[in-house]
Amino acid sequence: MTCYLKLGALSLVVGAMCSPSGLLAEIVPDATLPEPSRIQIEGAIERITGGTAAGNNLFHSFDRFNLPTGSTAYFDNALTVENIITRVTGGQLSTIDGLIRANGTANLFLLNPNGIVFGPNARLDIGGSFLGSTADSVVFADGSQFSAAQPNAPPLLTVNVPIGLQWNDANAGNILVRGSGHVLPDGDPLEVPLADRHSGMGLHVQPGATLALVGGDVTLDGGVLTAQQGRIELGSVGSGTVSLSPDAAGWRLGYPDAGNFGTVWLLSRAAADVSGDGGGSLQVRGQTVSLADDSRILAETLGAEDGLGIGIETEQLSITGDSFVSTSTYSEGQGGNLEVNARSIEAVGTSELQDFLPILFATNVQNPAQVGSGLYANGFGAGDAGVMNVNTATLSLRQSAFLSGVSSGSGHGGILNINATDAVELLGSEIFVDSLGNGEAGVLNVEARTFALTEGGGIFGSTFGTGRGGIVNVRASESIEISGTTPNGQFNSSIGSNSFGAGDGGFVSVTAPRITIRNGGGISGGVAPTSSGRGATLILRASESLEAIGVSATGEILTTIDTQSRGSGQAGDIEITAGRLSVRDGATISTSTLGSGAAGRLTVRADVIEISGTSPDGEFPSTVSSDADLNAIPPSPFFPDMGANVLGAAGDLTVIADRLIVRDRGVLAVSSAGEGESAGNLSVRANSILLDDRAALTANPETGTGGNISIDAQNIELRRQSTIATNASGTATGGNIAISTDTLVALENSDITANAQTGFGGRVSIDAEGIFGTKFRNFPTPNSDITATSELGAAFSGVVTLQTPDVDPNSGLVQLPENPIDPTQKVTSGCGNANSQFIVTGRGGLPEDPTAPLSPTSVWEDLRDFSALSETVDPLSESQGDLPPPPRVEATGWIVNDAGQVELVARVPSPNSGDWGDGVNCQEVSRFDLK
Repeated sequence: MTCYLKLGALSLVVGAMCSPSGLLAEIVPDATLPEPSRIQIEGAIERITGGTAAGNNLFHSFDRFNLPTGSTAYFDNALTVENIITRVTGGQLSTIDGLIRANGTANLFLLNPNGIVFGPNARLDIGGSFLGSTADSVVFADGSQFSAAQPNAPPLLTVNVPIGLQWNDANAGNILVRGSGHVLPDGDPLEVPLADRHSGMGLHVQPGATLALVGGDVTLDGGVLTAQQGRIELGSVGSGTVSLSPDAAGWRLGYPDAGNFGTVWLLSRAAADVSGDGGGSLQVRGQTVSLADDSRILAETLGAEDGLGIGIETEQLSITGDSFVSTSTYSEGQGGNLEVNARSIEAVGTSELQDFLPILFATNVQNPAQVGSGLYANGFGAGDAGVMNVNTATLSLRQSAFLSGVSSGSGHGGILNINATDAVELLGSEIFVDSLGNGEAGVLNVEARTFALTEGGGIFGSTFGTGRGGIVNVRASESIEISGTTPNGQFNSSIGSNSFGAGDGGFVSVTAPRITIRNGGGISGGVAPTSSGRGATLILRASESLEAIGVSATGEILTTIDTQSRGSGQAGDIEITAGRLSVRDGATISTSTLGSGAAGRLTVRADVIEISGTSPDGEFPSTVSSDADLNAIPPSPFFPDMGANVLGAAGDLTVIADRLIVRDRGVLAVSSAGEGESAGNLSVRANSILLDDRAALTANPETGTGGNISIDAQNIELRRQSTIATNASGTATGGNIAISTDTLVALENSDITANAQTGFGGRVSIDAEGIFGTKFRNFPTPNSDITATSELGAAFSGVVTLQTPDVDPNSGLVQLPENPIDPTQKVTSGCGNANSQFIVTGRGGLPEDPTAPLSPTSVWEDLRDFSALSETVDPLSESQGDLPPPPRVEATGWIVNDAGQVELVARVPSPNSGDWGDGVNCQEVSRFDLK
């Protein structure tokens, strides 16, 4: 039966009689268009004809637009129509649980400012794009609008394409898509044919088209949106304008003039999917974007074409319940980019990291998306992974959440750039740029104010195959902290690039003013026992301080900065630059080998370096070392197999500092206890070196050639059984010790030794201005010793050379007179009668002879006041008669005056006095100081 619905009361009656269910028609046109829309009911199909055409645009206007379960709304448009623009003006939301059809490749716009609800049975069968919105109007290039909020205003219909969506009221209606959730596999998506990926589920448009939902709050509650290799737009907007730009994939939406953003929710296994032969484009915009309950936003590349990518812009992004966002590639095409801009990002998984990591190491999990919430830009095929840019104030990953840009095929891993203006924290969560196959691993760049890894959290650029390991750069403007282990104590918080296969390890750079690694945390670059690849290079820079402190709570994992080789590949190098470096309470910094590969080089530069203390149980001393020694290398959570035979040589260790302090059993060492070539070389340059309380600088081998120690310092002090040693055990030859210093002090049984057991002793060479508290001895004693002995006897002893300045102890001393000095000859006898004083301060301890000419050490300045003596005196003054007569003194000699007469005098003029001046009148000057 065919019924034609017209406007007015009659149309309602006819509609009631003709509706298959006997109910009121669900799609009801209004009377606002010049050419109104018409409804023709054909069973469960409601054919929509009429409407007002303007060029290639066809306008429809409805009072109500609802579609019950099992029914179809069929827009029977001409094939020349490009855009079907539909509005709902009756003030009620639209509920759609049936099929919407249109002819040709026309795009369909559906506007209802009061809201749109898509039920679990809602479907789309249109040739073009679909845009559902709760905007008030569609805006055109000529400035005209097609408004659903003011339908009575005469519409100026236009032939122009739409350029935007306009909101005039902040109370925008919401959009809800209900469904039963996706059925995507957790493993390889290629296991499901692309055509069956979401077959018969949710809203989908043709490949290469756009599906856009823009309104108040946009919620996908188990709903599934599909635009294979096309575009999906999800926008939560309440005011302003959203721009529309046509392109090859339909329509691109822009939000620079939009406001009053709301929430975009994906719940209950909801999915928005633009995956295809080449991943499509997907954009999400809202105040809050939240994914929960295994929901997914996907733009994955499943074929040979390159992907486009995903963009999310929000104030707060929340990803929980194993939900994730992915632009990964599974085939030849390159993966798309993933761009996230948010004030805060939080991802929370559903499992403990300690449950996931054993699976990773045992089976080389090919898709980390199987196990946790997160963001993914992986490469699982021949195509390279894309770029992930995360811009935020705070990034928090918790409870097995992940950011991943791994490669498991021949393609390269992703490039992950994380820029946080405030904090990045990983609690029991990880960021990967690993290589699981033949392709090179990715690149990870992290910038933040503060960065923290706790509860076993990690950042890794490792390789499990033949591909090269990743590049990891972590930089913080204030501080970096790496602390603790997983709750079971099995895996530590760590930054690393390890080699588990034939590929070389990558590169790790960690930079901040303050870096703290504690409670079992670590920075590592290891080579597994089965690996032939070279280990990663570690570079750490801390302008203020770098601290490595203690062990894990269980005491089984040490705090470490290390590169280890347990296979045939050489361990990587470590370079550390810091204002102050502190290694204490059992922490270690080391390059080491437990296999046939050599240990790497370790270079440490700091103003102050302090190595002190042991682990709480006293088993592990705090150590900075390069080792080829099973006993010297702490256990690794990543390499439980300790290796078989140590065949590689230890590396070289270089320390450059202003002050080096090693105390309380701290160790600075190179060592070899296997079949390696040598124990390596230890070179130290510092202004001052203090070794206190059983501290040690050692280069001790068990086989091969002994290690060498070279020390260049101004001052070296050894206290309380501290040692500098290149002692060799077994058949090894003792190493060499070369010390250049101003002063060397060794007290309290502190030794410098190059001894050997069943090999030759080494060589000790000390060039010093002074050596105190120790001396060369032929054998060790309870005193402080310098030795180079061998237990085989004197014939096997080494050589000790002590070079000190050739100084005469008597040089610079003054020869004192043999005869005692007569004190009476020190003061002129004529001055003694009036208690005058003669004081000499000059060369201390050297007596002056009053009969000898004076040799002042400074310019003479006469400070006496003679003003009174220079006044004119009346010879007839009465006071003259009051002067006491000169005292009588004993004559001490005689002279011949000018008249040739002999006179007795109190003082005989000295023949050596020359003409430097007359004698001093003791009556006039009672005190004379000479300085």
